[in-house]
Amino acid sequence: MATSRSLLDISHALVTTAHEEKAMMEIMESLEQVREVFAQHPELLAVLREPTVSLTARQQALSESLHGEIHTYVINALCLLQAENLLDELERFFSSVETLARDIANHREIQITTAVNLTESERTELTEALHKKFGGTQRLHERVDRAILGGLILRIGDWLFDASIKSKINRLRQNLYA
Repeated sequence: MATSRSLLDISHALVTTAHEEKAMMEIMESLEQVREVFAQHPELLAVLREPTVSLTARQQALSESLHGEIHTYVINALCLLQAENLLDELERFFSSVETLARDIANHREIQITTAVNLTESERTELTEALHKKFGGTQRLHERVDRAILGGLILRIGDWLFDASIKSKINRLRQNLYA
């Protein structure tokens, strides 16, 4: 279980540092970018794990390829994972960071579904209301689903708030036929 311990230690160090430096939003955005890059190009992981290339050269390749695009703290964490041969565990690492960000830094990844795109003022108003309710930092992941007809659906972790017109119609229908 040394690998699990190392992964958790690296996750904890990243989140703690990001929280102390007030860089949680940038860290979470960078992690999402890294997740997308590796999902779209899994061959990159094979190159970064290549045992015939020295660790120093692999870490340099990782740092140089992400420099300027990804937050330095995330690059450093990835280099530590690489040194511990934990790049195969990236999904566990991402999940661990998300959990710790929520627990330590009171960070929330919020899925919002609306029938139409939010305006900038609606997005700002919603973000302020969520900050007032939950504190900490939030990052909205917006999705448009015309099938909900209107209103919105918020998902924050396991918590769901459904204020869509579709769900109100369904509840009304259930009450009428009950």
